[in-house]
Amino acid sequence: MNTPDSSLSASIKESLEPAKAQLALAESYRRVFAAGDGETVLTDLLRRAGMLEVATVEGDPFATHFRDGRRSLALEIVAQLRFTESELLRLALQRTAIEEIRT
Repeated sequence: MNTPDSSLSASIKESLEPAKAQLALAESYRRVFAAGDGETVLTDLLRRAGMLEVATVEGDPFATHFRDGRRSLALEIVAQLRFTESELLRLALQRTAIEEIRT
C-alpha cells in the first residue's frame, strides 16, 4: 500500500539519483587521474590544453576561442577531480619541471 510517507521517500530517493551519479562520476575521474600513469596523462592534458597559459591571441578572435575551448575542457576535468589548491599547485610545478627537462 502506498502511504504518503512512502511516496515522499520514493520522491526523495529519485531526486537524489542525479547527485549520486555525479559523485560516482567524480570518483571515477579520481581513480583514473589521481595517481601513477593517470596523473602523468592528466598533467599532459592540462599542458596541451594551455591550462596555465593565457588563452587570448591578440588580433585573432578565432584562435582565442579555440584556445579558450581547450582550456575550458581542462577546467571541467579539474572541477570533476575536485582538486585542492595545493594539488593544483603540485601539478603546475610538475609541469614546470617537465618543461625544463624538455628544453
